[in-house]
This record gives sequence, C-alpha cells and structure tokens, in this order.
Amino acid sequence: AESHAIFGQVSWRPSALDGKLELTGGLRQTWDKKTLFLDNDGNGTPDVQGRERFRNLSWLGSASYKLTDDVMAYARVSSGYKGGGFNPRTSVLNGFDPEEVVAYEVGVKADWFDRRLRTNLALYRTDYTDLQINQFSSGSGGATSLILNAGNARIQGIEFEATAVPVDGL
Repeated sequence: AESHAIFGQVSWRPSALDGKLELTGGLRQTWDKKTLFLDNDGNGTPDVQGRERFRNLSWLGSASYKLTDDVMAYARVSSGYKGGGFNPRTSVLNGFDPEEVVAYEVGVKADWFDRRLRTNLALYRTDYTDLQINQFSSGSGGATSLILNAGNARIQGIEFEATAVPVDGL
C-alpha cells in the first residue's frame, strides 16, 4: 500500500463581530495505490494478483461563535475517506471499494463556576457510503474473513460530557 496526501486549512475571524465568530475551511487530496500478490505455494490454487488506484478529495467547513467568554456554539460538516483495496487473508482476489463519509455536528461548549465545571453538548449525524465491513466466510477449504462494501449506513445521536473540579488539587 502506498498513500500520499496534501492538506490545507484556513480560519478567519471577521472584525465586524469583535472576533467572536470564526469560520474554518479545509481540503485534503489523497492518492492511494494498492497492490497484492498472494503466492498460493503451488497447491492447485492459482496465485492472486491485484492492483488499484484510488483518489479522494475530502473537505471540512465549520463555524464557531463565542456567545460569552465562557460559552461557545459551533457547527461543523466534513467528509472523510477510507481507501479501498484487497483482503490479503483469502486465497482468492477479494477487492473492495473506498468508504466515504459525511459527518455533521452542532454543539455548545461551556465553562461554569470559574472553570470548575466544563460541559459539552453535541448533536451528530454521520452518513456512510460503501461502508467497509468484515464478514465471516466458511466453506470446504476452511474459514476466513472477507472485507465487503455493505452499502449506506447512518449513525446519529446526542453526546453530553461534563468535567468537574470541585476542590483545588482534585
């Protein structure tokens, strides 16, 4: 496997809002090359060879706004990529496509009581395309695990986190 990428990100705080708003954007270009050679030791099963190239442009955009010195709200949307390739654990060519994802998140981060309590609340949704999964496969030649593209999937939810420092030194 060979992978190369270039990434850039920029943030901007417009002076019109006293520096309370921050906008961020980013791009990542990835080039992957995957090759596979399985030498099946002349056991009657032919050797296996595979070669693929994959490209992906991932992006992100976010905005955050400081409601007060201790409370910040944000929204973020980004895309991601997991390269395709070949499963080396099989005696046949098991190729799979890249997995792509778009993630959405909105939330509020706050410090309370002179920074003795920090709370983070987030709502998120993640949409997958060509989700890669491992699938058990058995047959007369034994058992193995295959990597397959399962299709589309969605994960969504709410996350709450709190950190407290009730007394100094704790």
